[in-house]
Amino acid sequence: MEHTVDEVMGFKNDAEKAEDRIQSAWSDLREVSPVELCKRELLAAA
Repeated sequence: MEHTVDEVMGFKNDAEKAEDRIQSAWSDLREVSPVELCKRELLAAA
């Protein structure tokens, strides 16, 4: 199946957008570790 240059560039653009979303989700996860969440829960309960 052949694709035009425009189609291929569109695929590449979509992939880059998805990659950006994944990267930002990972950085959000890394900022708040499970240990940190536990500490917050314990402090809130204290």
